[in-house]
Amino acid sequence: MRRESRGEGAGEGSETVAEERRGRGGTALDVLLLAAAVVLAYASTLHVPFQLDDPYQIAGVPAVRDLGLLFQSGVSPRVPVTRWVGYLTFALDHRVHGLDVAGYHVVNAALHLANALLLYALVRLTFRTPRLAGRGGPGTARAVALAAALLFALHPVQTEAVTYVVQRLAVLATTFCLLGLLAHARARLLPSGPARLAWYAAGLAALLLAMFTKENAFTFPAVVVLYDLLFLPPTPRRAAWLAPVLLTALAIPVTLVDLGQPLAVALDAAGAATRAQSAVSRWHYLLTELRVIVTYLRLLVFPVGQSIAHDQPVLREVLSAPVLLSAALLLALAGAAVAILVRDRRRPSALPLAAFGIAWFFATLAVESSVVPIADVIFEHRLYLPSAGFLLAVATVAEAATRSWRARSRAAALAAGAALAAVAVGLGLLTVARNAVWRSERSLWEDAARKAPGKADVFDHLGLACWHEGDGGQAAEAFRRAIALDPEFALPHGNLGVVLHAQGRLDEAMAEYGRAIALHPRYPVFLVNRALARMAQRDLPGAIKDYDQALALDPRSAAAHMGRGVALGMTGRLDQAVSELDVAIALDPTHARAWLNRGVARARAGDREGAAADLTAACRMGDAQGCTLREALGRLPAGAP
Repeated sequence: MRRESRGEGAGEGSETVAEERRGRGGTALDVLLLAAAVVLAYASTLHVPFQLDDPYQIAGVPAVRDLGLLFQSGVSPRVPVTRWVGYLTFALDHRVHGLDVAGYHVVNAALHLANALLLYALVRLTFRTPRLAGRGGPGTARAVALAAALLFALHPVQTEAVTYVVQRLAVLATTFCLLGLLAHARARLLPSGPARLAWYAAGLAALLLAMFTKENAFTFPAVVVLYDLLFLPPTPRRAAWLAPVLLTALAIPVTLVDLGQPLAVALDAAGAATRAQSAVSRWHYLLTELRVIVTYLRLLVFPVGQSIAHDQPVLREVLSAPVLLSAALLLALAGAAVAILVRDRRRPSALPLAAFGIAWFFATLAVESSVVPIADVIFEHRLYLPSAGFLLAVATVAEAATRSWRARSRAAALAAGAALAAVAVGLGLLTVARNAVWRSERSLWEDAARKAPGKADVFDHLGLACWHEGDGGQAAEAFRRAIALDPEFALPHGNLGVVLHAQGRLDEAMAEYGRAIALHPRYPVFLVNRALARMAQRDLPGAIKDYDQALALDPRSAAAHMGRGVALGMTGRLDQAVSELDVAIALDPTHARAWLNRGVARARAGDREGAAADLTAACRMGDAQGCTLREALGRLPAGAP
């Protein structure tokens, strides 16, 4: 037998050299299998275009296009301070391959594979803790680890997090959470020494990085603490080990709220920070999320009917059937976890891992599915981190249920393996089919419209998808359908105005812009678009007034500053135009059209040297008109206006 040195709290189980060698060989095969599974499931996504807010969140963020701007507070729009780690990876992507979407998808898929492997490693390590060492019999640890990792890697519910590029934030936060838990467990199982401290510090660092990747990591330190209490050896210094872990969660509130303010102001800021663009009350949001969590469970167990936009109404009556039945099911699931732990005191087994997985599921859903109202009550990518815990529970229970049957004969063991393979293949095929829906913006929203024909925002998105494909007729039809479903919804009015403007129907466009502004007077984009229509009508004073109103709402809007500068230039106020364009460029140094327009204004003002520099900058950023105008400027004789 191989002996291991042990320090305070060490608890790894022993194994023979032959078992260790077999284990290493099996692990290598499992890693290859997981890698092949992810590659096959996501190979078709490499050319899936940027979807939803990908263009705005990636191409539209100056700090992504220019890494040096990432931590500059004056750049608009700013990167959320609690998500700078994720945006750093987008900026690095952009530095390497620009806006070639394939590179972004490769990174997302690689992170997804890494998470599957981390989950696999965590399960294998957990079966070497004092609580589970020797439980379940030979092969249990590998069977549970492989089943959980395969289910996680191939489940189609993960497609929204992996294929929707900007949801790398959810994937990467999960990477850091898993690293944090794995490193903490490894540290607690090692004897005292530098290696133990290094693993512990690495775990804390990973948890902090998770906090600055996506806010849903806020509750994961509690998951780490629960893991420690359930599986790791007791020690008089346990509190000293766990306190820093819990303190990592403070990174989010400390970052979002200025604690130096008066208490009342700080409390107001905290309330605003825990409400994401939603007018739904916290109580109604909580009632709705009970039903949403049941939908999430249904998707995990029976992954049919996936959509980018589920039709889930806000629930407001606590005594309604959807609320009561959902609450009963969730309480039953939580009760099952408690029952497993109580039963384990009398009949030890590997099932505490299932109880832990259920607790993981509920804890990591708590940020987005409790009392923090978010504009969209349901999104499948929010399941990414919680699903790891739930699928771990499923794998543990499935292994326990089939263990005695598999032990009867080799044929039974092969049949169990074939059943896992069949489930994995089935999930993989569903993942490939779901990824096919993501092949274009239009196909994604056509799928959503079929599944939620009564949602106005779905048809608004479908209209945008048609517009981006150049199909103005279908875009207008979709926007009108959205307006018919919800006449008080401002966005389709504004978007229909853009279509009508492009068709030259300026009076109709102005009417739609007016309706949009009346419904949502504090949305500066509507004012900027109406200003463009006024400029097309040569109503320059009206355009400047709209730009002024937009800037009163958002002084950091580079588009509004640029448009105002162009309008001022058209009225002959060239010095003011250049000053306004200076502000636009300061806010967004990567905006080629701002450089182009300032170059034009400078040329008209007689500043040929400054104009040439600006037009050169626009040309370097890929603006063909900037290149043409620079060449034309260079051909003018000295002294020419």
